[in-house]
Amino acid sequence: MAPQIDPAKLALAHQLLFDAYQANGHVRYPLETRAGEANQSYRKGWEARIGVADNKTATRIVQALKRCGYAPGKPYKHGAKVRVPLYGFEQVSRFVELVNG
Repeated sequence: MAPQIDPAKLALAHQLLFDAYQANGHVRYPLETRAGEANQSYRKGWEARIGVADNKTATRIVQALKRCGYAPGKPYKHGAKVRVPLYGFEQVSRFVELVNG
């Protein structure tokens, strides 16, 4: 049996993800025009990224994503920010619905 999720905590997780995405989030969609390229630098998959200032905030984002039923990728440093990725069509589609209302 799945553990019960407190609705108040779920609402807080949704709000945290919404705010973080609005502040510094990005979704990468595959481009049909580049689908046949053999170029190693072209990434073909679906990805949502949330950029945050530090590892502590990245940990909070990862926990919120997990609480909402997502399986986030490993956070990574990119420039001055830490990026929290979310991969795959199903996850990215659900996430876009969440942050766009």
